[in-house]
Amino acid sequence: MMTTKREPTGDAKMGKRLRKYRESVGLTQKQVANRIGISQGSVSQIETGGIMPEQEHLDALADLYDETLDDLRGRGVMAGEIGNFEQALLDAFKRQTMRKLKAAPPELLAEIARDLAALVESRLHAVKPKPPPPQPKRSGA
Repeated sequence: MMTTKREPTGDAKMGKRLRKYRESVGLTQKQVANRIGISQGSVSQIETGGIMPEQEHLDALADLYDETLDDLRGRGVMAGEIGNFEQALLDAFKRQTMRKLKAAPPELLAEIARDLAALVESRLHAVKPKPPPPQPKRSGA
């Protein structure tokens, strides 16, 4: 009996990126599978480019890895979009900061919240309110 080799339906480059992100957060394929609700075999196939993840699983992977969907798809700076370089730097800084905040002790989080509240309050006082629009003149009819 002769078998036919099926063509991969996935994206090998995206699979490599997903594997890199998984390894960077220190998770196994089994752990990722459990967290996003698919089998370990499916994670393996996604990472080798055999299959494409469903959109809901891609969204879950982006959340799990603290990455944007564009980064997972290779549409960020990695894909040569130098025009978005500044945004990519900001996104990377945001992801790094969020990881640090998730690991921060409650006392530090409370201090940060107080500092942010004070900053917002000072900025609100620095903004001059616009004068009200002129009222229409009433005729003495």
